[in-house]
Amino acid sequence: MLHALATAALLPLAGPLAPDTLRRDWVAAEAVLVAHFDLAALAQSKLGSALLESEHVGGLAELTAWTEEHGIELGRDLRGMTVYVSPGEDAQPVLILSTSAKAEGLLEALPEGADHWTKTVEGRLLHSIDYDGERLYAHVVEVGRDARAIVLSPVVEELLGAATCVEGKAQSLAGSGSPLAALEPRKGSYAFVAVSDLARLPATDLASEMLKEAVGFTIDVGEDEGHVVAEGSVTGKSEEAARDIAEAGQGLVALARIIAGHEDVSEEVRAGRLGFLDSIRISSKGRTIRAAIRLPVDAIAALLEEHL
Repeated sequence: MLHALATAALLPLAGPLAPDTLRRDWVAAEAVLVAHFDLAALAQSKLGSALLESEHVGGLAELTAWTEEHGIELGRDLRGMTVYVSPGEDAQPVLILSTSAKAEGLLEALPEGADHWTKTVEGRLLHSIDYDGERLYAHVVEVGRDARAIVLSPVVEELLGAATCVEGKAQSLAGSGSPLAALEPRKGSYAFVAVSDLARLPATDLASEMLKEAVGFTIDVGEDEGHVVAEGSVTGKSEEAARDIAEAGQGLVALARIIAGHEDVSEEVRAGRLGFLDSIRISSKGRTIRAAIRLPVDAIAALLEEHL
């Protein structure tokens, strides 16, 4: 579902749009992972335009037909997407779509049946939707005259708690002392992910061997003057752990560069891969490891086309 929504964000728009900023007041205070995707910014970015012109973006034609059929303008009617995860062994992600009133109408227009049904729980109308064999529950919160927050979760209890937060009736990240409350996506960002405490995340492959000595991390991807800029930081459990993580990252980049230099591909493809790897900068200071990539949009678009 996340892949489909991100791909949909590349569809054409009419007129400039304001960015969809991260709403901390929509995120539960106890969240340990927060991700925000500014679909309006991505759709209007040079990278979004480059991928739109590509013939290799899977599912784009189908999504274009779907949006035209329903009169939905991606970036204007579907503006942004926030995902957060609370601590707990069985905790499930909560997804919040920032939309217009028109997008809300799509839920109301779904026919009742095995794939979709509605029921009222604690005074809230819930939509139950079967998406690719996965049961999702949705509830719509009116947050403005033409603004809606569509809250989705595979667990009814988590959905109700998230809806209460969006309604301003529960403590949110904005009013908490969480380290996540102070983090801000930079200007031009269209993808932002932050984890405050890896140890408190539900069991996941996210905590790889390299991150076992880390406390948390942030990733921020956006554009600046015709370049795609990706910046990341990792907080280690100690200065020694930070140095070890940085050295491991530098070693992986060096290994990838050796492999890329000997792959049986065209010179153009090889140059693109090596250029990407050469642009990666990794350093550590104290307990903080920083990594950054800055490449022209065309170079990133070419790399993405290769793998889409």
